[in-house]
Amino acid sequence: MRPSPLSMPSRRRPARSDTGSRRSEVAAKRLENPLIYRAVLRVEDTADHVMFAQTRSCFTAWLEHKGLHDPRSSGVHRLTNAYTYVATDAFTDDGRQSAHRLRLREDKTPVGEGTWQTTLTAAVGLPDKSSLISIELEHMPDPQGRAPNPIPPRLIREVLDTLNITDGSIRLTAEPQSIQRDDVSTAIDMIIDPDRQLPVVIAAESFTVDDRWERLIKDVAKLTLGTAVVCRVSTDALDELNTAIGEPHRIGPGAIRTFLPDVELGSPADARRHRVLSYRRLQDPQFNRADLRIARLPRLSAIHTPLPEVLADTVFRRGNTAVLDDLQSRRSAVTSADGQGSEALAENLRQTTEALDRALLALAESNDSRDLAELARRALEQEVLERTSQWEAEVVDHDETQTELSTARRWLADLQRRLTEVGHHEGVYSPPEGGLPPKSFDELNERAPAELEGLRLTYDLGKALELDEDLKSSTWAAKAWDALNSLASYSCYRRDPGFSGTFRDFCEAAPQGMRVYPITQIAMTESDTVRNDPRMAKERVLQVPIEVEPSGSLFMPAHIKLGSKGGLSPRIYFYDDTAGATSTVIIGYLGRHLTNTRS
Repeated sequence: MRPSPLSMPSRRRPARSDTGSRRSEVAAKRLENPLIYRAVLRVEDTADHVMFAQTRSCFTAWLEHKGLHDPRSSGVHRLTNAYTYVATDAFTDDGRQSAHRLRLREDKTPVGEGTWQTTLTAAVGLPDKSSLISIELEHMPDPQGRAPNPIPPRLIREVLDTLNITDGSIRLTAEPQSIQRDDVSTAIDMIIDPDRQLPVVIAAESFTVDDRWERLIKDVAKLTLGTAVVCRVSTDALDELNTAIGEPHRIGPGAIRTFLPDVELGSPADARRHRVLSYRRLQDPQFNRADLRIARLPRLSAIHTPLPEVLADTVFRRGNTAVLDDLQSRRSAVTSADGQGSEALAENLRQTTEALDRALLALAESNDSRDLAELARRALEQEVLERTSQWEAEVVDHDETQTELSTARRWLADLQRRLTEVGHHEGVYSPPEGGLPPKSFDELNERAPAELEGLRLTYDLGKALELDEDLKSSTWAAKAWDALNSLASYSCYRRDPGFSGTFRDFCEAAPQGMRVYPITQIAMTESDTVRNDPRMAKERVLQVPIEVEPSGSLFMPAHIKLGSKGGLSPRIYFYDDTAGATSTVIIGYLGRHLTNTRS
């Protein structure tokens, strides 16, 4: 006979309101922010006039590399039919230069690549006497083109090689920094530097010669120029480094770990913030473009960090003043032209025409800048809508989790008190067997086959591993671990002939000693729309053992929700074969949300 359920409050939660019902749906085609790269760099120990000269020299060298000349004057310049160059200066009230902005726009729509815009902005006058430089790359795609890979412009390398760029106490370079045994203290200082703003990517050398790994480190360094500090740690320095930073933050041989700012060494909770890719994962032939995956977090962090005020557009509001003054001057000259000879009138007309040409060019430039700004504004509005919806869902999830946690703590305290009163002291206050939940899906995939009984895992490991690229991956991995343990408990409980319910029934009953999952996050079927749509239904035809279905696959509608908002919203799809040939629950899918009527 099966044990009777504990007398507990119902686990059924009230229906959750749709936080997005009061706002219109996000556009079917996602708008991409045209800003695909940004680096904000601090220049130390450099005089203002020297910094302005050096940044202009870097921009000139970059133009020359493209086969273009630098007009070396302010204003809008059409270098070729495809290239437009804009130089703008800003001055203080007493006439000192406070900033300059150099911009190159490239029209590549004839070859289907849209419009590219690279902008260098330099500003002085910070309270600590340092200077700031920003380099931004924007892209307005061609309607028929595809999104480009966000590769930093060559200009950033020119700047890093020329100027004294620092992040906290770290000197930024264009090449990976080598950490040998004598440099371990330097690496530790980088990791825990309280003034550091950029991520530090630590790549630990493997014990074998690996050309693919070497290429990966070079590619990561190239893609994170200006947005991260990349270090490679030698094998003889790794043990000493790991001893110093502690077990939670350790780095295995061949692994790559990204340390965000404000590291708390020794804290397992903090360690979850700093993403690690194991050497085994990097060696997986199905794990493509690891360089882009590693560079994504530093790039997005830089893009989503607002520009310091001294680098903002508002500093250059007077950019068109010179053009307007020029037109006003020509108007005055034309008005006073009465009585002039034909040659003087002709010269006046020529100068006026040139002023009009400059004004038209400046107007075209303003229109192009406006179009990019409008695209950015719309993309950001869409992102704010999505983030707000996600935040509201997270608040609800947090409240529900906190309620469950508080209830569980009260039950635990009450049970411990009762057991102690009847003399059962041993083990009452000892932690249960079993370790912490996995910190990543890489770890989950490795642990699940050995630690979870009653399950048959047929899901695509690569689909699960893709979730590790998201900042919430550790949370999702922990939820997935709870869900899989619940399915494993159900699989074992189904062997009791006294119970014949579904997984949802099992979780609602919450039998003694069994691990269950919130029933609001369990769906035993799909909507009619999904079931009857060939494309959507096909995505849910998943692998099973041939003893279950000779074809090796079948339709799996039952699923568990690991997230409810956002583009990924991970799911676990399963097939209950506890009464069938395998006597297990088959896990057919673990990954991002499959296509439905809302995606």
